[in-house]
Amino acid sequence: MALRVKRVMFAAEEWEYLAPAYVGDTMTATVRLESLEEKHGSSGPFVLQTTETRYTNQQGVLVARARGRSIAR
Repeated sequence: MALRVKRVMFAAEEWEYLAPAYVGDTMTATVRLESLEEKHGSSGPFVLQTTETRYTNQQGVLVARARGRSIAR
């Protein structure tokens, strides 16, 4: 989906560590779009984007999860 925006700003990121990671592990990151919300603020409309990134090791064990938010104007 293309957003016709002039700028994107980082808003926040939360991390959850679920299992140890070791030297030599092969990590795979999978990003999923959780939500896109159109909102209106004092400077006009904006889009709030929330994503979740899941990090798994070579054995398929979920090692960490990150939830990120960004604002597009």
